[in-house]
Amino acid sequence: MAKTLTDDLRRIVLKRTRGKGFLTTAILRGPIPSSIGEALGVDETDATGGGIVSPLTEIEGMRQYHAEQSITSSDGLYVIVYAPIKTAYFRDAAGQSIVVNYTAEVRPPEE
Repeated sequence: MAKTLTDDLRRIVLKRTRGKGFLTTAILRGPIPSSIGEALGVDETDATGGGIVSPLTEIEGMRQYHAEQSITSSDGLYVIVYAPIKTAYFRDAAGQSIVVNYTAEVRPPEE
């Protein structure tokens, strides 16, 4: 089996390519001449909005939270209890409401 494997590998590595094995010579073309171009403008009346205008300001007292989770230190002396943010509400500079939803990290139960 080892002999056939090495023979197969040798055939792949030493396989000759078609043709002479050389690239054709490049055609000399010279530099591209300079020119002046013009870009077409965008008509702003065609815009359909949909963007957020900075800065964002959080609406006070509107946060929602996921269920409480806890983290225990490796030595077991400290336990930190916290509630991750579920939803935060913002208002942009144009007065539009923005809602940001966060997912809670799922932690496996500690043993």
